[in-house]
Amino acid sequence: MGWQTERYGDAHEGFAGAALPDGAEPRPQYFDMGSSGHMPSSQEWWAYDGRMSRPLAEGMRAYCSCGWRAAGAHPINWDQAAVDGVELTDESGPATDWEQHIASVDAAAAAIPPEVMGMLDQLAAGLADLAEREPLTALRVVAELERSAARTGLTAARNIEADGLEDDVVARGLGLPTQTARSRLLRYRLGRG
Repeated sequence: MGWQTERYGDAHEGFAGAALPDGAEPRPQYFDMGSSGHMPSSQEWWAYDGRMSRPLAEGMRAYCSCGWRAAGAHPINWDQAAVDGVELTDESGPATDWEQHIASVDAAAAAIPPEVMGMLDQLAAGLADLAEREPLTALRVVAELERSAARTGLTAARNIEADGLEDDVVARGLGLPTQTARSRLLRYRLGRG
């Protein structure tokens, strides 16, 4: 359904949303599922098909859960969508726009030094091998890493707080929406890495 990266997960989940003719962002469309107390909703392009008094989308636009929206839209051929079905309709244009957004988030985030990234890659490969050969040992190593990461996260969070960095600077440096960055810092300050 949505697009995610391993690095950001649902903090930057993308999807092909609707682009209305007037350019306004559409309000979510709700779907009555009967007697359930939960009414699912969507802003995905297919929910704006002009039926049942819904607006008719003229295009698809990349949306991200962080609030970012692509400036451009990609036209929808509703006749072709009716033939292909929603699941086979080409969403590659919005997907590419979202990938460019993620590249911009990465570029603005605090850079991980290449030598540290190399060590992490090497460690990950070694742990994957160990998990295959000696899974109990691999879990012990993972537990040690978790403890080490929690200590390091606590120190870094305290230093960020001591430096008085603004929320938006921290969020950009972590590549996360502001609220998600605040939650992560709080988790590190509480030693829950």
